[in-house]
Amino acid sequence: MVLDEADLTLQHGFEVELNEIIKLLPEKRQTALFSATQTKKIEDLSRVSLSKPICIGIDVEYYLNDYDQDHDIINQETLKTVKGLEQGFISAKFENRFRFIYSFLKKNISNKKIMVFINSCSCAQYFSNMLNFLSVENAVIHGKLKQAKRTQVMHSFRTKDRGVLLCTDVASRGLDIPSVDFILQLDAPLSIDK
Repeated sequence: MVLDEADLTLQHGFEVELNEIIKLLPEKRQTALFSATQTKKIEDLSRVSLSKPICIGIDVEYYLNDYDQDHDIINQETLKTVKGLEQGFISAKFENRFRFIYSFLKKNISNKKIMVFINSCSCAQYFSNMLNFLSVENAVIHGKLKQAKRTQVMHSFRTKDRGVLLCTDVASRGLDIPSVDFILQLDAPLSIDK
């Protein structure tokens, strides 16, 4: 059994169905759960569906404290996020979001690769249209675009040295985009688990 994006599967309410499927599977099987985030539900699911799991993650101390001695841990040395990563935030009124993003992009667009995450498809598309109208060239990717268009936009952005990509969480997982200088989260996350 292979379950990718296990956290999202559980988040979208498939926990009962997933547990029923697991009950129907042979006891002797190979199982792989993949999740970008570690939640209580993922831990519970792993205890029900896995025996002697191998956990691979960034926060190794978390795994060492949470799992018993029957589990193998890979890379027990402390792993860190990318060197030089700086994080910060700006608190702004809702009505000033576009003004902020416009001025930030105008200042940095000439030589930076920037991704801007926005919670809704309609807002991402609206901001993209407005920025293009104001001569801030950008691309947009969201769940309402056809897959072929999303693939074309991602390929184009991935191969550029600079540019702006406005996106929803459709671009937040499983993508390898080299040399991004800034990642902006314009809206507060919809879920505190992410």
